[in-house]
Amino acid sequence: MSTITAEHRVTQVLRTKSDLFRKLFEVGGFVAGAILVAFGVVAISMGFSGRATVADSLKLEKIVGSADTQA
Repeated sequence: MSTITAEHRVTQVLRTKSDLFRKLFEVGGFVAGAILVAFGVVAISMGFSGRATVADSLKLEKIVGSADTQA
Protein backbone atom coordinates (compact mmCIF):
# COMPACT_ATOMS: atom_id res chain seq x y z
CA MET A 1 0.00 0.00 0.00
CA SER A 2 1.05 3.52 -0.68
CA THR A 3 1.64 5.88 2.19
CA ILE A 4 1.01 9.01 0.07
CA THR A 5 -1.79 11.03 1.58
CA ALA A 6 -4.41 13.03 -0.28
CA GLU A 7 -2.84 16.23 1.08
CA HIS A 8 0.52 15.25 -0.43
CA ARG A 9 -1.14 14.60 -3.80
CA VAL A 10 -2.87 18.00 -3.75
CA THR A 11 0.39 19.70 -2.82
CA GLN A 12 2.17 17.91 -5.64
CA VAL A 13 -0.52 18.91 -8.18
CA LEU A 14 -0.43 22.54 -7.04
CA ARG A 15 3.38 22.57 -7.26
CA THR A 16 3.20 21.16 -10.79
CA LYS A 17 0.68 23.84 -11.82
CA SER A 18 2.82 26.52 -10.21
CA ASP A 19 5.88 25.32 -12.10
CA LEU A 20 3.90 25.32 -15.34
CA PHE A 21 2.65 28.88 -14.80
CA ARG A 22 6.14 30.05 -13.87
CA LYS A 23 7.55 28.56 -17.06
CA LEU A 24 4.76 30.12 -19.16
CA PHE A 25 5.38 33.55 -17.61
CA GLU A 26 9.13 33.24 -18.23
CA VAL A 27 8.58 32.34 -21.89
CA GLY A 28 5.92 35.04 -22.21
CA GLY A 29 8.34 37.61 -20.81
CA PHE A 30 10.98 36.73 -23.36
CA VAL A 31 8.45 36.79 -26.19
CA ALA A 32 7.11 40.18 -25.08
CA GLY A 33 10.66 41.54 -24.86
CA ALA A 34 11.48 40.31 -28.37
CA ILE A 35 8.30 41.90 -29.73
CA LEU A 36 9.11 45.23 -28.06
CA VAL A 37 12.65 45.19 -29.48
CA ALA A 38 11.25 44.47 -32.95
CA PHE A 39 8.78 47.37 -32.62
CA GLY A 40 11.63 49.63 -31.52
CA VAL A 41 13.74 48.72 -34.55
CA VAL A 42 10.78 49.30 -36.87
CA ALA A 43 10.01 52.67 -35.25
CA ILE A 44 13.62 53.84 -35.62
CA SER A 45 13.73 52.79 -39.27
CA MET A 46 10.41 54.56 -39.92
CA GLY A 47 11.82 57.69 -38.31
CA PHE A 48 14.84 57.69 -40.59
CA SER A 49 12.63 57.04 -43.60
CA GLY A 50 10.31 59.90 -42.64
CA ARG A 51 13.23 62.27 -42.18
CA ALA A 52 14.52 61.42 -45.65
CA THR A 53 11.04 61.88 -47.13
CA VAL A 54 10.69 65.34 -45.58
CA ALA A 55 14.16 66.35 -46.75
CA ASP A 56 13.36 65.20 -50.30
CA SER A 57 10.03 67.05 -50.29
CA LEU A 58 11.69 70.25 -49.10
CA LYS A 59 14.27 70.01 -51.89
CA LEU A 60 11.62 69.35 -54.54
CA GLU A 61 9.58 72.34 -53.43
CA LYS A 62 12.76 74.44 -53.09
CA ILE A 63 11.97 75.41 -49.53
CA VAL A 64 14.90 76.78 -47.56
CA GLY A 65 15.14 78.07 -44.04
CA SER A 66 16.83 81.20 -42.81
CA ALA A 67 20.51 81.21 -41.94
CA ASP A 68 19.89 80.53 -38.26
CA THR A 69 17.90 77.32 -38.96
CA GLN A 70 20.70 75.66 -40.95
CA ALA A 71 22.76 73.25 -38.87
